[in-house]
Amino acid sequence: MHIFIAYSGTAESFSWVLPAPTIPKLSIGSNEVFSRLRRATKPTFKLNWDPTGCLPAQDECPEILAADGSSTGSTTTGGGGVEVLAAGSVGPFDFEVISATSSGDKTAGQVAQEWLTANGYDQPPESAPLLDEYASAPMNHVFVALKLSKDKTTGEIQPLVLEYKYDTDVNAAPCVPLKLTQIAAVDDMPVQVFVLGPHRAVPVNYFEATLKPEAFPWLECASGDHQTGMFGGFGGFSFPGAFFERTTPCDTKYNQMIVDAVNVAEGNAFVTEMSGPTSDFSTLVHNPETQTFDTSALRAITASPGDYLEKLLQEIQKFQFPQQDPLLQAILKAHIPRRTPSTNPKCERDQDFYSPFNLKPDGECFSQLPDSSVWTFNPTLLTDEINNRVILPITNAQVLINSHAKLTRMTCMLDAAQMTVDPLFGFNSELADVPLERTATAKGTCANDADHFSSIEITFADGTKQDITGLNKPRKTCSPIYTDITLPGNPTPLGELRVLGITGQGEVLPDTAAATLANRRTAMAATAMSLMPTVSQHVVPEGGVTDGSLASTAIPVAGTNGNTNSNGNTNGGGNGNTPSAPPTPPAVPSGNTNVGVAVKSCLPLLWAVLLVCFAFH
Repeated sequence: MHIFIAYSGTAESFSWVLPAPTIPKLSIGSNEVFSRLRRATKPTFKLNWDPTGCLPAQDECPEILAADGSSTGSTTTGGGGVEVLAAGSVGPFDFEVISATSSGDKTAGQVAQEWLTANGYDQPPESAPLLDEYASAPMNHVFVALKLSKDKTTGEIQPLVLEYKYDTDVNAAPCVPLKLTQIAAVDDMPVQVFVLGPHRAVPVNYFEATLKPEAFPWLECASGDHQTGMFGGFGGFSFPGAFFERTTPCDTKYNQMIVDAVNVAEGNAFVTEMSGPTSDFSTLVHNPETQTFDTSALRAITASPGDYLEKLLQEIQKFQFPQQDPLLQAILKAHIPRRTPSTNPKCERDQDFYSPFNLKPDGECFSQLPDSSVWTFNPTLLTDEINNRVILPITNAQVLINSHAKLTRMTCMLDAAQMTVDPLFGFNSELADVPLERTATAKGTCANDADHFSSIEITFADGTKQDITGLNKPRKTCSPIYTDITLPGNPTPLGELRVLGITGQGEVLPDTAAATLANRRTAMAATAMSLMPTVSQHVVPEGGVTDGSLASTAIPVAGTNGNTNSNGNTNGGGNGNTPSAPPTPPAVPSGNTNVGVAVKSCLPLLWAVLLVCFAFH
C-alpha cells in the first residue's frame, strides 16, 4: 500500500499513526508517481459538434490552455499494555510499531492513545475508541507511529509504502484503513484509490455511484472540435496543496458532483473514474530506455559541489524528474549546507547559492560553504540518498504497475462523521472497463441574426438528449459566456447507486431511502467479511521491517532469541546508466519466533493510493 498525505504545519508537530494487521515491511514511495498517475487517469470530457447545425466561431480566439494542472537492537516493552514490536527509520521518518492491550480499567485504545501521546505521537482523547476498535479482538491490529527524523523538514515528507504477506488467496479483498483518519479529517475530504489487480476493482462494502452526464457543464468545461477548454478548462479531479495540479473552476464543479452523489449514500460510495489495462501505462512512471540516471558518474565527482550539481542537473533532466522537487531540494541542502551566517549577500537565496557555477572553486558562493574542519563534501552519500529516496521509488513503482493486468481509479469525498467503515475492494472479471474519455455531441440552432445561438441540443453516449433553449448566446467570443446556463430540470449528479460484487453486473438500488441503504450496508458487510483475508500477526517480515538500504537493522519481536544482525547503511554500486539497486536486506535473527494467531483482517491494498488532504496536529 502506497499512502500519500498533504501536510501543513511544522516539522516538530508532525506525527502519523496508521493501523496495520501485522508488522509491515516499510519503504518510501514517490510524490512524482502520484502526480503522474493522477494526470494520466483523470477523466476527460469531449464535446463534438454536429457540422449540420449552428457551430461556435472560436477560431479567432487566442489559444487558452486548460490547467492541469537507526534502529534498536531488541524489542522494547513500553509498559501499561503497550509493546514496541519494531522501531527504526525509513526515509525521512522515525517509526515505532506497537501493540496495545487493555490494562486495569483502561481499554486497549485508551492505553494506545496515552502511550502515543506521551511518546510524541499526539492523539487526542477522542481517538481512544477508534484505536480500541483496531487494537481489540477480532481485529488485533498493531499501530505504525511515525515522526519526522531530527533535522528533516516537511518538504521531505514522502509517501509511505507498507507491504504485507497474505496467508490466504491473493484475490481476497484488500482494504483501506480509513476510520482512524476521521480524527484529523476536514469536510468533504477527498479519498482517491488506485488499485492494481487481475481485473477491474470494485468496492464490496461501499456502494458504487455513477454520475449523470447531463449534470456536467459540457458547454463550459468540455474540450472538442470547436472548443479547447476555453470556457474554464477541465483538468480532472484535483486536490488542494503541494504536489497537486492547479484547481480550475471546472475542477471544482466536477468535484462537487462527486460530493453530491456520494452524500446520497451518506459518504459510503465510490465513483469509478477509470479502469483499464496497465499496458496503457507501461512507461507512465519510468521508461528505462529513455529515463536513465548515472549513479557511478555522480559518485566519482569529488572536485567540488558545483561540478557535482552540474552533472546532477544533467542526470535529473535525463530521468525526467522535476529539479525543483521539494524532496530533492531538501536532500541537497542537507548534504551541501550553507555557512551560517552567510557573509555574501549574493548567496543568501537558494537559487543563487545552489547554482552549479557559484559552487565551483572560483564561483561566487564557494567561500560560503562550511569550513573544511567541520564539513567535507561526500558525493557517494549524497548520490546514495538521491538514489534511494528519489530514483528507486519511481522505478520500483513502474515495475509494480507492469506486474498487474488492470488499473482502477476510484474516488469518494466524505466528512469525518461518515468515516465509519473501512472500505474493502474485490476484483470482478465480468465488468467492462471504464474509459477515461466521456463524449457527447452538440447540435446548435442559430438565432435569426446568425451571430447567436438560440438553442443547443446535447446527445450523450447513452442516447439521451438535453435541449438547452432560450440561450441568446453569441457564437463568437473568447470569454466564458456559458457559465450562467441553467441546465434543463436542474439534474442531480447521482446517476445510479449500485451494489457490486466479485461476480456479475451488480444491482441498481431501486431507491435511496435510509432504510434501503441501511439494509444493503448490512448485507454488504457480511459479504465483505467472507472476502477478508487472514494474516499471521506480530511476525517480523522476511528480511526485516524496512528495506536494507533505508534502515540499519532488523528488529525481532517478543519470543525471538538471538541478537539482531547489523547491516550498515552502505549502498550497492551502480552500473553507470541505470539506478543502482538497494543492498540485500538484513536477515531476521534466528530463534523461535512468536507467530501469533491468524485472524480475519482489514488488510491494506497490495497497491492503493490513499490521498488525504488535511493537516496533522
